[in-house]
Amino acid sequence: MYEYKFISREDSIYQQVLDLRYKNFFKKLNLKKDIVLDEDEEKAFHLVCVNQDELIGYCRLVVNENIGYLSQIVVNEKYRGQGIGKQLILMNEKKALELGVSQIRLAAKVEVVEFYYKLGYSKLGDVFPSKKTGLPHQLLIKKISGE
Repeated sequence: MYEYKFISREDSIYQQVLDLRYKNFFKKLNLKKDIVLDEDEEKAFHLVCVNQDELIGYCRLVVNENIGYLSQIVVNEKYRGQGIGKQLILMNEKKALELGVSQIRLAAKVEVVEFYYKLGYSKLGDVFPSKKTGLPHQLLIKKISGE
């Protein structure tokens, strides 16, 4: 059974988090490994899905004023299609609500925006190149409270 939990950067599984993010987002673009660490890393809430000591998935939440930002959403390839990504998003939305957030934003690669549409997200603005990878992304938004 999978376990979902928020971890700190001192947690033993955090290195697996960095490795999974690098492998899935940056390695094939031949970018340096330290690109995974950015200005949001220290203030983020780090949600993982684990099976015993194995990292299955990850999603990061950063709250800035009244807006929650999700990023680095990834599920290990061999576990995709089981609803893990959806659960990571929903759990971070719940956490954001607890923190008084009224909307969530995220930048998704254009090839996966349909996944987020199914979770109630909608487009905000035009497609743009990611600052880190140059790949086309779409800003998405979802209101999560009555404000």
